[in-house]
Formats: sequence, structure tokens, C-alpha cells
Amino acid sequence: MQFNEEKAQEIISKFDLDPKTIRVWKSRDKIPDKYFSDDYQKPVEASKSDLIIQQRIFKAMETGYLQLSVICELAGVKREKYMDVQRGKVSAFSAQEVLALKKEITKIKLLIVKTFEKKSTIALRALLESSAILVNPILKDGGADKLDYDRVSRFKRRVVEIDAINYELVKDCFIKAALQLST
Repeated sequence: MQFNEEKAQEIISKFDLDPKTIRVWKSRDKIPDKYFSDDYQKPVEASKSDLIIQQRIFKAMETGYLQLSVICELAGVKREKYMDVQRGKVSAFSAQEVLALKKEITKIKLLIVKTFEKKSTIALRALLESSAILVNPILKDGGADKLDYDRVSRFKRRVVEIDAINYELVKDCFIKAALQLST
């Protein structure tokens, strides 16, 4: 919407925004449309428990087992905001963002555990093809060698069957990774 001083003041008081925001809107000559939507709610600040979970999320992402951009996209959190919060440029995620990130990491953890409940070619290929998981760091940290990487890669591409890979090693690597993804 086109900038209007009265509307801007009304929105700032309604959503308890920083009064300095009015200068930004005035310089852009525009008030963001999201404030006029009936669905818009001001993000709820993270509680102390959310801040603890936030640190666990950072720890899980620092393992190098997950693709940050995919996790953020699935959770609906901008990657730039994630990086800003991690660097300390922004104080914290909102409670909704913490919950969404935790939910996505937990989904991946459960996917890993469920994949190895039964020795299933289809389930293992689906896990290896997941865009959110980085396979090589998981295998490397689990003690796999170059030959194991190659066999898993060939299995993923459907060149070889499940019997050609060291299934127990792959299982151990992924279960170990799942344990490190605790949020």
C-alpha cells in the first residue's frame, strides 16, 4: 500500500512495532501489504526454552549432515534469517520458526530410524535421495572408506543392489548421525 502517515502510525501501534519503522516505510513510500491481511499475526518472541532448542538446532546443523537451505525452505524460514540469528545479527527466531525448524530436523531423524527398522531397498534409496541429507559426511564420520562411498553411490543410482553395499556399516553411520541430530 502507498505510504500514509496516519495508517503507518495505526499499524505501528496495532502490532507494537518499532517507531523507527515509519522512517523505512516513508523512504520506500510503501507500507508492506502483510499488515493489511486478516491472517497476519505478529511473530511471538521465543521463550527461554525456545532459545535452548535454538542452540540445539544450531548444533544439529553444525554436524554437516543436513542441507541448510533445504531445511530452512521446508520449515519456511529464510536462510538469510537463519544465518543472521546464528551470527548474532538478529537476537532469536520467533517461537513459530523454532518449532518449524525443530519439526523438520525431527522428521529427518525419524526417517533415518524408520529406514533401518527393516532392510528395505526402496526405503534406503529414498533416504539416500533425500535432498535434505548430505550422505558423504555421514558416511565419513561413521568410518566408511572410499570403496563404501562408491558402493553407496552406485546403489543410489540403481547400478547395484542392496547386497553389494556394506549395509551394516551404512546403518551404523546413519543411526549415529540420527543420534547427533537431537533437538
